[in-house]
Amino acid sequence: MNEIIEKLVHQNIQFVNLNRRAEKELQLSLVQFHLLDALEKSPGISAQSLAKKTGVHPSTFTQTVKRLTKKEFMFEMVHPRDTRKRVYGITAKGREACKNFIDGIARYLVAIE
Repeated sequence: MNEIIEKLVHQNIQFVNLNRRAEKELQLSLVQFHLLDALEKSPGISAQSLAKKTGVHPSTFTQTVKRLTKKEFMFEMVHPRDTRKRVYGITAKGREACKNFIDGIARYLVAIE
């Protein structure tokens, strides 16, 4: 059992380091990329639907949206038929960041193997 736990700890450390490196060098964490990728496929999606679609916890979702909006990778706007609701979209800068992320993360994964 200890060997299994050691292996899991080692893999977790590799994952955390990969995620940190990605955010630092590629401008996106894995969760941030996941959210932007979902936005690319479903423009104009509501916060509730986006959180559900991506499976991101509400508190993580809120912080991630704030970071991505600040980086100008996504935008928030008022729902066209219900001014109480917000919908989200991806910017051209966000699309470019996703493209760079895909290229970069592939190189990182090859290096890990």
